[in-house]
Amino acid sequence: MYRIKHNLLLLICLLLVTAQVGLAAQVQVDFLDVGQGDAVLIHSSDGGVLLIDAGIQSAGAAVVVPHIKRLGIEDIDAVVMTHPHSDHIGGLIPVLEQIPVARVYSNYQVHTTQLYERLLLLIESLDIPFLLAEPGTEIPIAGIDRIEVLHPSQPLSDQINNNSIVLRMEVDGVSFLFTGDIEKEAEQLLINKRAELAADIIKVPHHGSSTSSHHEFVAAVQPSTAVIMVGEGNRYGHPDLEVLVRYQAAGAEIYRTDHHGTITVRVEDGVVSIETAKSRVGADQRLNLNSATLEELQTVPGIGPVLAARIITYREEFGFDSVEDLINITGIGAKTLEQIRDYFYVY
Repeated sequence: MYRIKHNLLLLICLLLVTAQVGLAAQVQVDFLDVGQGDAVLIHSSDGGVLLIDAGIQSAGAAVVVPHIKRLGIEDIDAVVMTHPHSDHIGGLIPVLEQIPVARVYSNYQVHTTQLYERLLLLIESLDIPFLLAEPGTEIPIAGIDRIEVLHPSQPLSDQINNNSIVLRMEVDGVSFLFTGDIEKEAEQLLINKRAELAADIIKVPHHGSSTSSHHEFVAAVQPSTAVIMVGEGNRYGHPDLEVLVRYQAAGAEIYRTDHHGTITVRVEDGVVSIETAKSRVGADQRLNLNSATLEELQTVPGIGPVLAARIITYREEFGFDSVEDLINITGIGAKTLEQIRDYFYVY
């Protein structure tokens, strides 16, 4: 009888261990398509939730709040408002009005707009703790190994973009860098301070503007994936072509909300998977294989300087009769062709 009970106990222990393995923690990072603005939702299977910015006010109501509710999220542990520009904080108003938030992190920027004043008054009226985010501050979120503030330091500069809160997140050995709208000045400051910038996945600063992502900064981050949050056909010309080429040359695969819609990155047991809401690009965004420049070819996810050069060499020798001719190029197999074919046409 003792042996039977002992074996039964061992079996129960084995089942409990197996169940724990089956319930491996998962973290999901949603780069929401809010047009020309930023909104990043981070949530874990342990129930932790962090929201970084929320786009303009209408996007907060039409995109961010519905997305949060669809996921069954009833409350948010923390909100980070990177800096008080409307394309980052406007959407926080409908979020705070409809979803309970435990705390808000800010850089304490002084900025006199009615929108910002309204948001601050809303935070006060809801009695939400309003915390200063400064280098070394850690934001505890269940299921996340570490989220640390890298920037800005007090006193703030007179440039609002360069005062953006910069966060570095680690989960299961995978690192993320969230950069707000910092520009070259703040990037250089982070480098000079020897901040831990290396990251597998970066939210590209300032929507891919030429004022950001300078060579030394990109080299310090060395991302394998770069996410650009940008509005389709925006009047600023974001993202800048040179910035796209810079990340491509660094070996990063580029995702853009204007091309891919909402971009979802999942991390489970150190394994990263990426899904996009849009699998195709619009006809007006495709490149003509028989005329695209070396730089333009490198804006396509999966095509770096080597493949771009091979495409041009093939074109000069044979020309392209169809997009499927890409399969003749060394380094482009059936899987790669399937991923990139919708970015091209032949004329």
